[in-house]
Amino acid sequence: MNNNITGIILAGGKSSRMGQNKALLKLNNKRVIEYIYDLLKLFTNKIIISANSNDYDFLDAQIVYDEYKNIGPVSGLYSALKKSDTDINIIVSCDSVFLNKGLIDYMLINSNDYDIVIAKHEKTIEPMIGIYKKKVLNIFEKEIINKNYKPPSIIHKTKYKELEINSSLDFYNEYLFYNINNKTQFNKAVLIIDGFESPI
Repeated sequence: MNNNITGIILAGGKSSRMGQNKALLKLNNKRVIEYIYDLLKLFTNKIIISANSNDYDFLDAQIVYDEYKNIGPVSGLYSALKKSDTDINIIVSCDSVFLNKGLIDYMLINSNDYDIVIAKHEKTIEPMIGIYKKKVLNIFEKEIINKNYKPPSIIHKTKYKELEINSSLDFYNEYLFYNINNKTQFNKAVLIIDGFESPI
């Protein structure tokens, strides 16, 4: 447990493809967002949820609304970072239920020399899963003001690292970066999760 770290869960999306709030759906009697919350609690007691509703009052976390409206996840990321009181921040999207402690540990270990470290796997980058230093806040604010709302584009203006995650790492599994965006993906997650003792 390290109180020099803040865990930030991005849960401000509209879940339009799901038709309901995907973060509140239950997998094995546990809400989707609780998998992320419980993972982050292994690292810190300081949890921020980027959201635009009071749906998450059942969790012991600070709820932060988007400062800039209707510009996508960049606003949630920026707004939550602004409220963080630590230099090191673990950023995780609310629906990545198969992330594990090994991945977060590995990213933290490799973050010392960088402003941002994000995961990369099979040539795909995951800008919403990473370690973000508070110092990038000014860069994000400047880009938002200039109407650049694309996180990868903003990240490229910082001292960043795309950290390769592959099967050579002992914590790796093929569903590590699986997202739940629609009912088909949720139904598949129900089947996948039965094969895991615990995603953490």
